[in-house]
Amino acid sequence: MDVIIMSYFLEALVTVIFARCMYIPRFKLPIRILIYIVLYGCAALTHSGNSMLNVLVDVMAGVLVLGFAYSGDPADSFFNATVLVAVNFLCELEIVNIVNYFYMGFLNEVYSSNLRFLLLLARAVLFLVAMVIVYFQKKRKQSEKAEIEGFLATGIVLCILVLYAALTKVLMIIPDIDNGGLTVFIALLISLIVLVLTMSLLSLANKRNEELRMVQLAIQKREGDEVLLKTSTEKDEKMRILIHDMKKHFQTLKLMNEYGEVDKVNKYLDNLLEDSDVKSVEDISNNTFLGAILYRYTLKAKEKNIKMNCDIRDKCIDGIDEMTITTILYNLLDNAIENCGGESPFINISIQKKNDSYVNINILNRSVKKPVQNKYGDFISDKQDKAMHGLGLKSIKSTIKKNGGEFSAYYSPEDKVFHAVAILYVEKKYESNNM
Repeated sequence: MDVIIMSYFLEALVTVIFARCMYIPRFKLPIRILIYIVLYGCAALTHSGNSMLNVLVDVMAGVLVLGFAYSGDPADSFFNATVLVAVNFLCELEIVNIVNYFYMGFLNEVYSSNLRFLLLLARAVLFLVAMVIVYFQKKRKQSEKAEIEGFLATGIVLCILVLYAALTKVLMIIPDIDNGGLTVFIALLISLIVLVLTMSLLSLANKRNEELRMVQLAIQKREGDEVLLKTSTEKDEKMRILIHDMKKHFQTLKLMNEYGEVDKVNKYLDNLLEDSDVKSVEDISNNTFLGAILYRYTLKAKEKNIKMNCDIRDKCIDGIDEMTITTILYNLLDNAIENCGGESPFINISIQKKNDSYVNINILNRSVKKPVQNKYGDFISDKQDKAMHGLGLKSIKSTIKKNGGEFSAYYSPEDKVFHAVAILYVEKKYESNNM
C-alpha cells in the first residue's frame, strides 16, 4: 500500500507542477491542496487490479485538477490529463519491462525493494515529458490550436492506453507467456507508427492551410496592385476634370469680386469647399501605395454612409513590406466596413511610426452587435461559410507573426466600438540605413 501511496503522491506532484506552468489557479493554495488530497486520495483508495479502471480514475483526477482547481479549458484539460496518464503508464510499463528483460521474473515481484527506485525513475521521465509538453504548448498560442487536432490526438492516446492496458492484463493473467516483453515492444512500435502517421497527416493538413493562406495573400497583393493602378487613374481623371471646372469657378469669383459682392464670394467659396469632388481628391497619404488602399476604402465607406477618418503620419510605413501592409489593411478594413453600423457609424484609422522601430496600426469602428468569440476569446466569423470567412483573421495573424509583431482586438460594449491594433516592426536593413 505504501508503494501505491508513493506512486499517486508523485503523480499528483507532477500534475500540479504541469498545471501551475500552464494555467492560472482558481483557488488559494490551502483549498487547492485539499482538492489534491481528495482527488488523489480517492484514486489511491480505488486502485485495483483493473488497469482500465485505474486509468479512468487517473484521467478524471487529472482533468479535475487542470480544469477545476486551475483555469484549464475542458477540452485542453482532458487532452493534457490523458497524455500525462498515458506517458505515466508507458513509463512504468517500459521501465519494468526493460528491467525484467535483464532480471527474469521481475514482473511477478510486485513488491520488490527495487520497485520504489523504478517508480521514482518513471516519475522523473514523466516530469521531463510534462515540461516538454509545457514548452511546446506555450510556444504555440492557444488561439492557433485546431480543436479537431486536439480531439484526434486524444483519441489516439486513448487507443494506445487501451492497447497497453489489455496487454498488461494478459501478462498478469498469463505470467509465464513466452516473449511477453517482445509482445509489449511490438505493440509499442505499432502504436508509435500509428501516432507518427496521424501526426504527419495533421502536419500535412496544416501545410495545406498555410498554402491556402499564401494563395489568399497573393490574390490580395494582386488586387492591391490593380487598385493602385485604378485609383491612380481615377484620381488623375478627376483632377483633370476639377482643374477644368476650377477655371470656370475662378472666372465666376472674379466677376463677383469686380462687382464687390463679398458676401456672395464667401458663400460661393464655402459651397465650393464642401463640394464632394473637391474633397474626393484630398490626399490621404503622401505614400501613393497606402493612399490608393485608403482611397478605395474611403469610397466603399462613403457608399454605406460611414464616416471614415484617417490619421496617417508622414513616412509611416517606410521599412514595412507592401504585401504585409496589403494583407493587414485589406482584412481589417473589410471587417470594419462589414461590421460597422448603428447611429453615426464611423471608422477611425491611425497609422504612426514610433521611434523608427515599429509601426502602430489602430482601427476603430462603430459596431452595435458584439462580434462572436470562440472559447479562447478570439473573434470569429458568424457566417455560415466559416472556413472561408475565417481566413482573414488567420492571414492577419500569420503575416504579423512572420514580421515578429503583435496583434490584439477587443470590443468596448460601453461605447459600442470595436478596436483592432497591429504592431509591425521595421525591417532591420531599413532601420540601419536611417541611423
